[in-house]
Amino acid sequence: IPPALLELPELTVLIASGNYITNIPEDIQSIRNLQHLDVRMNRINTKLPRHFSQLSALGRVNFRGNRIPELSLKRFSVAQMINCSENAIRSLTISNNRELQQLIANANKISHFSIVHGPELLSIIDLSKNELSSLPDSLCELP
Repeated sequence: IPPALLELPELTVLIASGNYITNIPEDIQSIRNLQHLDVRMNRINTKLPRHFSQLSALGRVNFRGNRIPELSLKRFSVAQMINCSENAIRSLTISNNRELQQLIANANKISHFSIVHGPELLSIIDLSKNELSSLPDSLCELP
């Protein structure tokens, strides 16, 4: 992502899909009003910055079709929709994602999935085409 974009604090939507992006800069939090981030179909192959949690307006994130090895969903506490499908994620936990309505995580390598403090509005979880041998009991405890 070009450094010049990080100097646009009023930017609300950033769509950079279908490029050759290999990482997201650590100072992504400087785009403080970002509501929608779409970096699908790139070449991101590193951990995502821990500063995503400082983006308090980020409601929609799309990381589909990258090479992301791990993803901490707790960094996206206000996101309503997270698409992390078609990556290399092995473990995924929903934890304190109070606004989450949709989690699309198909076609990864997920062998461990858990839910801690499940969101009340969650209506869609797609875990198809992964390596799960079972689903967590906490799935039955969702509101």
